[in-house]
Amino acid sequence: MKKGLNMFQMVIPEDREMTRKNSRRILSGEKSNGNEYTALRKEGGTFPIAVYTAPIIRGNRTAGIRGIIIDLTERKQGEEMFKTLSDCSPIGVYIIQDGKFQFVNPQFLKLTGYSKEELLGKDSIMVIIPEDREAARKNTINLLKGRRSFPHEFRGVTKSGDIRWVLGTYASIQYQGKRAVLGNYIDITRLKQSEENLRAAHRQLLDTIEFFPDATLIIDNNGKVVAWNQAMEEMTGVRKENMIGRGEYAYAVPFYGERKPILIDSVISEDREVEELYSGIKRKGNTLYGEIYTPALYRGRGAYLWGKSSPLFDSEGNITGAIEYIRDITERKQAETQLKYLSLHDPLTGLYNRNYF
Repeated sequence: MKKGLNMFQMVIPEDREMTRKNSRRILSGEKSNGNEYTALRKEGGTFPIAVYTAPIIRGNRTAGIRGIIIDLTERKQGEEMFKTLSDCSPIGVYIIQDGKFQFVNPQFLKLTGYSKEELLGKDSIMVIIPEDREAARKNTINLLKGRRSFPHEFRGVTKSGDIRWVLGTYASIQYQGKRAVLGNYIDITRLKQSEENLRAAHRQLLDTIEFFPDATLIIDNNGKVVAWNQAMEEMTGVRKENMIGRGEYAYAVPFYGERKPILIDSVISEDREVEELYSGIKRKGNTLYGEIYTPALYRGRGAYLWGKSSPLFDSEGNITGAIEYIRDITERKQAETQLKYLSLHDPLTGLYNRNYF
């Protein structure tokens, strides 16, 4: 500031009366936390400033005013850019300070059903159902204390009373010189409903599989057992509770006495070495069929099994796991062996017959 320049000449005419009023308050002993004005540039043009002032005391009287002036151009440009971005954002954006809303964007108003006047200055928890407020409060405290903050799911409530699932993300910021929380408010109600529908379909699938006549096994992409039905329990003697969630080929032990890949693994990884262990192996599309002898089944008595395995897909066509149906064909194999024997041997002498030669 040029020495001797009248303070009121620095600001635009529209701000001069307010500058005089604030100056009189300072001279009367009031404190100032900063006032914002629009200042004039010497070469022309204007720029925003913040003025922090205090009275000069000489003896028992106020002799003048001292203060500092801060150029707010960069801050105002940042605020304008933030406002433009938030106004165009498809995500609800808000700023909380001292537990109260200080800023809300149009999308936040749309998602909550409130007007700006109904939210600004009000407690932020008003848009959260009572049961989820404590968790949201703790998450905000952890953020302000510098602890790591993860996206937080909670149930929001609109002005009309509708309950919506919300994914909230938070960041600690400085707003108008004080610490505040910048939050994003993302409505994930449809996603949660889709997840619940998927879980319901999954439960229905498991319930259906439970009563399949064939022993049935499902594994996920990590090779962990997802389903092990009643027929599988009866075949292997292994309870579902002892197999669900286990991986590393644990499901092969009841059949072979060791951990090793089986037909269901070849569906996911297309392991040709595994397929070569099966007789009559064939592939139709994504489905594999094969027969194999399993020496450890039925407490070491062994059995011939027929298996059919197919991959499982999600809605986007990605493989999420595999399912295998297993059937005991020991009696059939024994009958086939007996028929073959009779066709090549004389029933009275047991010697090879003409067909053999």
